Amino acid sequence: MGLILIPGPGLNPKYLLYGDLNAIISGYVDHRGNEVQSISESEVREVLQRFKKEGISNLAVVGKFSIRNPGQELQIARLAGKEFKVTTGHSLSGSLNFPRRVVTTCFNAGTAPIHQQFIQVIKDAFTQRGIRSPVLFLKSDGGTIPVDESLVQPEEISRQIEKTVARLQQIWQERDDVDLEQVFGNIQKYYRREKNIFYDTDGINEEQTERVRYCSDCPGYLLIDSRASRSRFNDTRIFAVSIPRLTCNRCHSEARNIFEEQTHPRRNKYDYIYLQDLKEDEYLRR
Repeated sequence: MGLILIPGPGLNPKYLLYGDLNAIISGYVDHRGNEVQSISESEVREVLQRFKKEGISNLAVVGKFSIRNPGQELQIARLAGKEFKVTTGHSLSGSLNFPRRVVTTCFNAGTAPIHQQFIQVIKDAFTQRGIRSPVLFLKSDGGTIPVDESLVQPEEISRQIEKTVARLQQIWQERDDVDLEQVFGNIQKYYRREKNIFYDTDGINEEQTERVRYCSDCPGYLLIDSRASRSRFNDTRIFAVSIPRLTCNRCHSEARNIFEEQTHPRRNKYDYIYLQDLKEDEYLRR
């Protein structure tokens, strides 16, 4: 199984090389889904040629923020053509956890030959016995899927992903034409949202309040006040400040001051206080 990674800047990708053969290529999609650096088709073709010479037929392709824009993964899949069985990261998970998505994609690509062989054995057995009944797999969610469809991701899913991403990019490009008060109501300083989340696997209930700083010059910043509990006698409370990379200097200073204020000993009501400052590339916990 061959792995092609499009990690972009940040996390060291050498810890994510789970393929029998691995290639880290240029190209980068940022966390908003914007293509910052396009991939080099000549570089991809060289990698595919090397994989082919080594007998690789199953390929895992994963970009860090492909769930926001799968274009680069799909481009590599098209270049691979019918010579490889390609598994793309965005088709398996919508979560931002890049390392986990790499492992999941590699696992799927690595088990593909076994799955293909298993299906062929079933088909041969049916043919030998003259059985012409449709063969379906029972999935873990209780649904069924024909054996042949289990080998490929339907094209309409990929097309729908591309349409969705294109629509989101259009919304972003037209952001200055949107009347925010019409969408969110009268915003004074913060847009506020409250969520109640139950994690059934661990039996944890979380009460979360998000506040987004409204600013006409930048994306503002995000404040999160969260209380998670397994029972009324055991709870944990955290406060988090998240500062985007493109925040203006005024909002950046304001958010940093809020973080410092919350860490003051007199405000000792949180178990953990976090700061994620993408503008300064800094992460703090107190």
